[in-house]
Amino acid sequence: MMVDTSYLVHRGSGPNRDPNCPYFEQLMLRTEQRLRQLIRNALGKFQLVNRLEGSGVVLVGLQMRLYRRLSKYSLESSSEFFRLAARELQRELLDIVKTYRQHLGDPKLPIQLPLDEEGSELSIEFLDPSQSAEDLRKWECFYQKIDSLEGDFGEIFRMRYLADSTYEEIGKRFRPNDSVANQRKWAERAFRKACKMLIDSLGNDLPEYFLEDL
Repeated sequence: MMVDTSYLVHRGSGPNRDPNCPYFEQLMLRTEQRLRQLIRNALGKFQLVNRLEGSGVVLVGLQMRLYRRLSKYSLESSSEFFRLAARELQRELLDIVKTYRQHLGDPKLPIQLPLDEEGSELSIEFLDPSQSAEDLRKWECFYQKIDSLEGDFGEIFRMRYLADSTYEEIGKRFRPNDSVANQRKWAERAFRKACKMLIDSLGNDLPEYFLEDL
């Protein structure tokens, strides 16, 4: 099912002032399936909250973030676009979790929780009893730690783990003057080092599914 992106061109809205908005709308429609896969990768086997993946709320939030970024920066390749999408998706999901935490801490706060595609407010119901608030905390720590990785390791990890970039694509970005074989070897070593840094820094706070996916 395609997500309606017509909200991007409503008269009076920011995007309506941008002549490139129709092209952006088409870009979102063409890449929707890939962006949904990116979301599934980011959520991991712990799906955050019931209905979150299946709803369009994360995708719409990601689209708006991408619009704001692409209105200021130009990209030269599809891999660069999905690298940017991985970064913005991480921020979008962490903002959603922050909103949930605020709402749960004080339900009287005037915070509008995200709505699903049917207009219903998303709840904090977990998918099954084995996935608790502690799992959510670990998930949150995991993505916060990615941001704190030294040097380019955070971006390398997002490119491989979330955006599913090949080692060749990663190597080409960070070692453009090396041979293809050396680019691949370097990228694989860099990704494994990033994984080790996460494992060492998170310890028992590391989500179990991450180790299973390695």
